[in-house]
Amino acid sequence: MTSMLSDVKKYLRVDFNNDDDYIEDLIKMSKDYIYGQTDVEYAENDLLYKQAILLTVANFYDNRSPISEKAIIETPMSLTQLIKQIGMRGPINEQG
Repeated sequence: MTSMLSDVKKYLRVDFNNDDDYIEDLIKMSKDYIYGQTDVEYAENDLLYKQAILLTVANFYDNRSPISEKAIIETPMSLTQLIKQIGMRGPINEQG
């Protein structure tokens, strides 16, 4: 299990392995989504980026049903603000 997978499962409070492949796909998709919004690559020590991945995965994991009680599933404001901050800040130094 990758470190990111275990971090995401802990964040989601998932203690079973049945969804591991799906969660791994959501992690990859989240990195691509954030990169597409910011043009910034993920770095292991980038805490803002990691939090944005956690929020993105949680949003898609929790709202995967094609039918929802809400008419439109909106992106959480906290995620929108993190992505905006990553884009304005740009990449972080790999050492710090």
